[in-house]
Amino acid sequence: MASSPTETTSKEESWSRGTRVFQRRDGEWQMIHQRVSYPYDLETGAARADLRP
Repeated sequence: MASSPTETTSKEESWSRGTRVFQRRDGEWQMIHQRVSYPYDLETGAARADLRP
């Protein structure tokens, strides 16, 4: 779950899943792929960032 302050100093929270893939190239780790997904409403197909795990 990620949260970030908004302009009114309140917190906004959302829930998502993420995957990052790293590969070692020339002796250093580099991120080569990143994916983020949100749960969704089965009826509408809309993202539901307001859900909690």
